[in-house]
Amino acid sequence: MLKTLFISLFTTVFICLPAFAENWVLVTRGEGGTEYYIDTESLREGGNGNYLFWRMSISPASDEQGIVAEKTYVSMSCPLRAWRRLMYASFNARGELVEREDLGENEPLQFFTSGSVGEGLWKYVCD
Repeated sequence: MLKTLFISLFTTVFICLPAFAENWVLVTRGEGGTEYYIDTESLREGGNGNYLFWRMSISPASDEQGIVAEKTYVSMSCPLRAWRRLMYASFNARGELVEREDLGENEPLQFFTSGSVGEGLWKYVCD
């Protein structure tokens, strides 16, 4: 019973935490019109040129699973020009949770190229 209560509480906090943010700022748009936002209230320095923050992407149309939005907790390494997802939650057009996962530090770093969405996010966070 206690374990179920804890899991329910953690899931509720995880899903709602980014929703309470009031400072979502449009940072860049990707191909296909997907918009990428950063919650400026969540932006925190993690040490050694790393930053942690919530990112939200909103697509103009749903994908094959019906997903139109994703909130992702990101760790970005400014010196390496790389990032990794620590956790994410995907939502359908009705705002219902479709999928969520806590990836932790096991997710590999992703390096981005010039002119990419990742570089746009990096410029906003690291410059």
